[in-house]
Amino acid sequence: MVKRVLIDVVIGAALAFGSQILLYVSYLIGLAVGLSLPYESAPADPGAHPEWLTQINLMFSVSALLVLLLAFAVAWLLNIRGAAEGVRRGAIWAAVVVLWTVAVGAVNGTLAMLTVSGVWAYFAAFLIGPILAGLLHRGRTTEG
Repeated sequence: MVKRVLIDVVIGAALAFGSQILLYVSYLIGLAVGLSLPYESAPADPGAHPEWLTQINLMFSVSALLVLLLAFAVAWLLNIRGAAEGVRRGAIWAAVVVLWTVAVGAVNGTLAMLTVSGVWAYFAAFLIGPILAGLLHRGRTTEG
């Protein structure tokens, strides 16, 4: 059991790193479709800049969709069976990502981002992806 949890912590860390790339991809998508994304980095006092929070909300909302696909794909490849296993593994992945995001936010002074719904949808995607994979996997049979 401890080994499984440690494996999921490592997977969560890899997903946290990979999701940072997806956040940048969401920024590029926003620029490509002509959205106004004026901040390349956080201002000195992010909480005092509602336009920064709007941009962060948009970026995390778009990333939440990408993360949902990523978490689902990883869970599918890991052959997660059932919602219970999906909840267990997804909760670990989400916890690692939340801790990572809070730690980075504390260092960068950007904890104000935790006030926008897109960030919470992003966190939830790490939990929901494995649950969906587990639910859909029940009907799948493995030959070999």
